[in-house]
Amino acid sequence: MFDKELHQEFIFCSYLIKLLPAKKVEMIDIESKLKLEFYKLQNTFEGAITLEEKKALMMAEIVLVLKVKTKRLH
Repeated sequence: MFDKELHQEFIFCSYLIKLLPAKKVEMIDIESKLKLEFYKLQNTFEGAITLEEKKALMMAEIVLVLKVKTKRLH
């Protein structure tokens, strides 16, 4: 899926953009124009998070279990 004409146009435009003069952009200070009207800070949770302690299978144990189960099927 290669569009040769689109690629040629991209190359042409990438060279053309370097030749065109850069347009000056006026920087606007919007900080003085903004006004914070509403702000609400609300505590939704307080306390500790606890995790359940469960035994995790190691990858070797998982492979061993799978091998045993596949042998039983055959």
